[in-house]
Amino acid sequence: MINNYEHSLHILNILFFSQHTTEQAMFNFANNIHLYLEDAIYALIAIHFFGVVYSKK
Repeated sequence: MINNYEHSLHILNILFFSQHTTEQAMFNFANNIHLYLEDAIYALIAIHFFGVVYSKK
């Protein structure tokens, strides 16, 4: 799947990585960071949601 990746990665709108202009190892590292940050955002949303539900009791 990563071999067919056509879009560049934007991490916090500061770092930009493209598969065509970046080494493969650096692109994979940036992709892992990107996925980690995305998971962290979803985890924070879930924690806040359950916090709101818990505080309503």
